Amino acid sequence: MRTDDLQPIEAHIRGDDPPPHSALVVRGGPLHTDNIAQHAARQAREFSYQSEPMYSVSVDVTSGAWTLERILSERLWSRSTFATGSVGALRKRGFLLLGTHSQPHFEVILGNGDLEAAATLLSTFGPDEANPFKRRRR
Repeated sequence: MRTDDLQPIEAHIRGDDPPPHSALVVRGGPLHTDNIAQHAARQAREFSYQSEPMYSVSVDVTSGAWTLERILSERLWSRSTFATGSVGALRKRGFLLLGTHSQPHFEVILGNGDLEAAATLLSTFGPDEANPFKRRRR
């Protein structure tokens, strides 16, 4: 893959402070290792980070006005399930979180994006939970 065909994510990184270790990382589900690896591969076909393909998954992080309930009702309203983990748990496992685009969006960098990296990421999340704010349309 030619990295000069990829869009550098650096142009989309926000300059806000990193989230605290206790902040919740939220990902819509259902969450499976193969789905995470596939999502990371799609990102790597579109974006680069530090001049390399960026294997990552999108998450939302609770912060300020972005509570878990607000994320579920405004951003993940189309998802039946979700799972959460902590920023601290992700960092402890060596994952980098990049604040991209607008709050509360982040990218979790997955190294080479293989199934092992996906499984390690998923091990930082709790079980899938039903999204009480699920609806078919906005």
